[in-house]
Amino acid sequence: MNMIVCVKHVPRTENVHLKAGEEFSPVGLAGRLNLFDTFAIEAAARIKEKISDAKILLLSIGSEGAERALIEGLSIAADKAFLLRDDAYTGCDAVAAAHILAEAIKRIEAEEGFADLVLTGKQSTDSGSGVMSEMLSELLGRKAVASVSEISSISAGNMEFVVRNADGFASAHASLPCILSLTKPPYEVRLATFKRIREANKAYIPHFDSQVLGSFDAATKVLKIIKPGRNNKNSIIHEEDEIASTELLLSMLKEDKIFER
Repeated sequence: MNMIVCVKHVPRTENVHLKAGEEFSPVGLAGRLNLFDTFAIEAAARIKEKISDAKILLLSIGSEGAERALIEGLSIAADKAFLLRDDAYTGCDAVAAAHILAEAIKRIEAEEGFADLVLTGKQSTDSGSGVMSEMLSELLGRKAVASVSEISSISAGNMEFVVRNADGFASAHASLPCILSLTKPPYEVRLATFKRIREANKAYIPHFDSQVLGSFDAATKVLKIIKPGRNNKNSIIHEEDEIASTELLLSMLKEDKIFER
């Protein structure tokens, strides 16, 4: 059984304190493996404890920082890691990243075997878009389940898990292959051991670039990141259809200089 876990390198922001309206820049900040991605690695590790021949393969887009995130993931539980590195991938948004990851997954499956499970964190702690599992589902043609807090059991091509929703938690099941996004579990994520840290730092991490995977244009561009001020103005949008509602929302955001087309 193969499991591919998509991970991301994110800036450490726990000591960043901004005033309302102040612009944020990640330049100069130290980085780390995205917290939600550690939940995905832990879920894969718990499956591997039950299925002896299971493999955990990590995948990340970026440069030196992403490679450090992969090493951190290897030190926790993974067997192998792949880095998707190219100048063309710098500044890619969630849409471009999904296409890059999907092409990489196909490439890795051709070499390592089909992935029964593709796991992601529910969201990243920087952009927080929280849509990667759904976009990979569309691109790979596999079912996806979001906000899984715990995989209860897996056997004979089926699995049961607990999903976090607006009302709390619910039990669900799905057949393999499947794509899951993981949220905070009811258990502690394991820590890296000294032995695994030493092995991870010596591990060979293959690189794939745009010559292998292709390049994809970003659908969005981040102009700036600011801390919002307190705003008591509320609006309810209720148009006849989704397109009209979306257009009205975009025009309101543009008027308030929150969004530019």
